[in-house]
Amino acid sequence: MNQVFNLNRFLLLFKKHTADNYKTYLMSFFVLFGVMFLIMSYVAYMTGGKISDKVQIPIFIFLLLLSGTIFTSTVFADFGNKKKAISMLTLPASHFEKYFIGWVYTFVIFQVLFIVAFYLVAMLVNQASTLKPGQDINLVLDLFSRDEKVYIVFYIYTVLHAFTLWGSIFFKKYHFIKTAFTLFIGGFLLIFLNLQTLRSLISPEIKMAIPFTNVSVRTSSEYTNVSLSMTESVYTYLLIMLLTVVLILWASSFYRLKEKEV
Repeated sequence: MNQVFNLNRFLLLFKKHTADNYKTYLMSFFVLFGVMFLIMSYVAYMTGGKISDKVQIPIFIFLLLLSGTIFTSTVFADFGNKKKAISMLTLPASHFEKYFIGWVYTFVIFQVLFIVAFYLVAMLVNQASTLKPGQDINLVLDLFSRDEKVYIVFYIYTVLHAFTLWGSIFFKKYHFIKTAFTLFIGGFLLIFLNLQTLRSLISPEIKMAIPFTNVSVRTSSEYTNVSLSMTESVYTYLLIMLLTVVLILWASSFYRLKEKEV
């Protein structure tokens, strides 16, 4: 029998994990559903009409990133508790299968259920709301629209998921807080180093530069914003770089889990 991954053993472990945690997961899902419903109902009430697809975009992005990272940060929390870690580590399954269970739940199942819940809530709220006179809007959010590019949030979620998954196994307590703090420090250092690099390569008059966005340059007595447009090749290189970072973080999470002992 394969000691790294066996499908039958993985399915048994999946059933056990689901049976042990389905109440918590169901409660979390209904809480998320309720938060979505409250936010969308409030927006519909304040605007006095149905919620358009453009209004749904920031709600979708905010809730996906926030709830996804919170959920991911808890998936390996038991390994930080000595008593619970013993039962987890002594399960007759490989470390990869235990890791893969957490990955599947937080990356695949969560996103599928989130999308289903979001569209269901949007449909319910719009069905209960009235259309303003003369209001002609699109009520269905197109996640893969080339104009709105909402699908980019899935790239962002992938990066945040990889980082949060790493934090959930690396830290023993307060996983989400410590991971968020580490991510904040890392982002600050990235922006600072990017600014210093551009100042040394282009001009010391650059006052603000966030990676892959606009650059603010001081010319005489005013500021000029230089828009950086990414070509297809640059966009491809960026995706490859992000994918590399994600794979490194996922691999680091697995090997960190593998180091755990009873």
